[in-house]
Amino acid sequence: DGEFIWDSNEITKDVNSVECFIQIIDAAASGTWDMSDNPFTVFQCEESLTADLTGDCFVDIDDFAEFAYQWLDCGNPHDETWCIGQ
Repeated sequence: DGEFIWDSNEITKDVNSVECFIQIIDAAASGTWDMSDNPFTVFQCEESLTADLTGDCFVDIDDFAEFAYQWLDCGNPHDETWCIGQ
């Protein structure tokens, strides 16, 4: 058993499928390979889902929590008092 973490955005940025499998081949050991047992889904989140603040393609209480956490924070790094009274 091993673990490898890759940037899925680079691999799947233009992929939408409900029948995905991963096949791993060991380049150092000829003929050694494995494939995922069950299919999984890869999809691109709808860009219109602007309230998904956590980036999981689902608007839920976690997004509301992120919104509440930043409530009334000022986004001007040069003048923190700029937002007061706005």
